[in-house]
Amino acid sequence: IVGMVSLFKPFEHASKPIVLTVVSLIGLSACAAVYYSYGMNLMALVAGIVLAALVIALGLFLTSTKGHFGIVIVMIIKYFSTVISGAYFWAEGTAAGSLPAWTFSLGYNLWYNLVTMIVCLLMVPVLMSRIKKANIQGM
Repeated sequence: IVGMVSLFKPFEHASKPIVLTVVSLIGLSACAAVYYSYGMNLMALVAGIVLAALVIALGLFLTSTKGHFGIVIVMIIKYFSTVISGAYFWAEGTAAGSLPAWTFSLGYNLWYNLVTMIVCLLMVPVLMSRIKKANIQGM
C-alpha cells in the first residue's frame, strides 16, 4: 500500500480535485470491469460498488479533519451499504431481502470490512506522514 503512493508522483504538484478525478476514473473503470464480468444489473452496481466507493471518497475529507474518527464512520457507512447490497442483490439460494439473505450478508460483510477498517486505521497515518514528508500538494 505504501509503495502505491509512488504511483501518484506525477501528480505531486497537482491540486486535490485533479488527484481525486484521476483516482475516481481508475475506480469507475474497476467498477465497470466488475459490472460487465458478473453481469449485474444497474442497481446492484450502484448499491454495492459505486455507493461504497463514494463513501470511501468521503473519507478523504473526514480523515483530513477528524483523523481516526473519519475512518471509522466511513467504514461503518460502507459496511451498511454492502450489507444492503448483499441482502437484495447477491442473495444466492434464498429470496432477496429474506432473513437468511440478511443474516448471511451481515456476517459475510462484517469480517472483510472490519479487517479493512483495522488496516486503514494502521496504514492511513503512515501514508499521510509519508505524503507530508514527500511534500505532495493538496493532501
